[in-house]
Amino acid sequence: MLPSQADSFMKVKGIASNGSVQLESGAHFGLKNGSRYMMLNAKSLLDAPSEYWIDTKAHKLFFIPPEGADVSDPSGQGASSPRRRQLTR
Repeated sequence: MLPSQADSFMKVKGIASNGSVQLESGAHFGLKNGSRYMMLNAKSLLDAPSEYWIDTKAHKLFFIPPEGADVSDPSGQGASSPRRRQLTR
């Protein structure tokens, strides 16, 4: 039996208060209850250490530092970045 794994990206239209997810369009493959999914690129999903989200319109980085990181000291385990117009290409 083949593992039930696939890579596909689908836009989420919204998430209801009961946790159900509404997609903007249909899925490319069958979605089944009990299967594992990964959601990304939403500020509301930040809930664990080392996760981050970038607000490209406001030019802000939202970051939950790893447990034990001293974010008051950028030379230690905290994070710092020089101010640049472009971080990646």
